[in-house]
Amino acid sequence: MPSFRFGALAVAVAIAACLGLTACAGAGPHKTMTTEGRLQVAAEAEASGNTQLAVSMYTEAAERDPGNVELQLRCADALARSGRISQARRLLTERLRTSAGNLELVRALALVDLVAGDSAQAIAGLDRLLAADPGDERALVDKAVALDLQGQHAAAQAIYRQVLAQSPD
Repeated sequence: MPSFRFGALAVAVAIAACLGLTACAGAGPHKTMTTEGRLQVAAEAEASGNTQLAVSMYTEAAERDPGNVELQLRCADALARSGRISQARRLLTERLRTSAGNLELVRALALVDLVAGDSAQAIAGLDRLLAADPGDERALVDKAVALDLQGQHAAAQAIYRQVLAQSPD
């Protein structure tokens, strides 16, 4: 009979624990994590190598605050670095529908296109940046890289020389 008492005691303890946890879960209002909290968790997860958790937290934060461009860029960057290029592209494309004139989103999408191997699409995005600011050195260098990837080395070299002339240092 001692084993029966132990079994009954274990069941009683388990029931009490479940009731206690249920009471705790139901007590008070449920607090949701703030965007800052999600970003902190994401950054710590990323630093520790847990890219799945980091991407999950960045994505959730980006969905909750679609107008926060910096947050969208961080999320797209995390997606791209974790190999989820199509998701990063989709996120940036969706955000550009509501913020069409945001050049940082255009730049990020062009870079994602470049990483994805779509240099023609990347060049189209970079040309959009250069139409707004013809001296944008980052866009010029990125366009030269895209041209190099397409095998247009002479055109790429001309852009590299132009950037060097603008900023010899």
